[in-house]
Amino acid sequence: MQRLSAIDAISPAFTRTNETLFRPFRVGRSWKLAASSYVAFAGSVFVPFFLVVFLIPKDQLGALSPFRTAIILGGSVLSLLFLYVFYLCARMELVAFEMVVTRAQFIRPMWRHYSVRVWPWLWLKVALGTAVTGVAAALAYRPVKELIASIPSSGSTSNGLPVSFSYIFLVFALIYGLLLALKVVSTVLHDFVMPFYILEDITLHDALRHGFAVLIGEPLTVLGYLLMKLVLSIVGFIFQYAATLVCFIPFYIVMTFGVVIGSLVGHKGGLVATVLLVCLAVLFYIAFMAWSIYTSIGSMGYVLTWLTAYGIYFLGGRYSLLGNILDPGIGAPFTPPPVFPSDDERGDDDGGPPMPMNPAVA
Repeated sequence: MQRLSAIDAISPAFTRTNETLFRPFRVGRSWKLAASSYVAFAGSVFVPFFLVVFLIPKDQLGALSPFRTAIILGGSVLSLLFLYVFYLCARMELVAFEMVVTRAQFIRPMWRHYSVRVWPWLWLKVALGTAVTGVAAALAYRPVKELIASIPSSGSTSNGLPVSFSYIFLVFALIYGLLLALKVVSTVLHDFVMPFYILEDITLHDALRHGFAVLIGEPLTVLGYLLMKLVLSIVGFIFQYAATLVCFIPFYIVMTFGVVIGSLVGHKGGLVATVLLVCLAVLFYIAFMAWSIYTSIGSMGYVLTWLTAYGIYFLGGRYSLLGNILDPGIGAPFTPPPVFPSDDERGDDDGGPPMPMNPAVA
């Protein structure tokens, strides 16, 4: 497969996404595949909540030590719960990548395949997230301390802005800087390390080494790709939001007519008409929420699936194994894809295909 630039990889990524989600198109399965990418996105960034608790200065909340202790305990519990959810999402991140590469239609066998290999990937993300959050918390400690101290006062800065406002701005800048740093690191790992880790039977350390070799081999090209992916992500999410609003238009029309009819009939129809209108309103609300979940998650999952496909086509020309899967070439021998055993036949098997993947599966 030839090397594609950040612009050239856009078109084949759309083709791959449509083939993965809509060939064949099934209302339930297509949505399930898109929802898998949606869930996988939550496994990209880990933020330990308990580190944020230590931003509360002890000297200024000395009288509220029980409150501080409760916050620390609550933050620790939330961190453990978030770690469990993050484990599920990080495991789904591996599954979603394989889904796009192989155009697989069944999530469960791939989910079982990564029951063991997810752990090095998980702890790497947890370690990086904890380290970056710790640095951000240390940088934010002084602004938060000054912010708490300035809230009761009415002091102002030289330009007339309240002191508290200046520190609020700085704290929010640090928060968004933290999220941006974590997302950049996560994107690099997802696009340049995870493919090696999934497609080959190698350790995560070797996958990091191979990914780093790609980064230093074409630093400017990779930087351009990352900037292009950021722009495309913003554009994609804007179109996703617009498409979701368009899908709601029929419900808005029905709701408008329902309100008009309800106002006309409700006062004259008596108790029976009122009960009937309430039942119809409840059914309409249930249908509206179901449609909202289906369209929102489905459309967002499409965008995220496309972003994954965009990454694999950019890397495909720089990673021969992945390139052969995406474009095996004319006249390549056909090998039927592996048949996953049923639950009764699987036994102790982890349910996944052997690695590296067969290029003919694509």
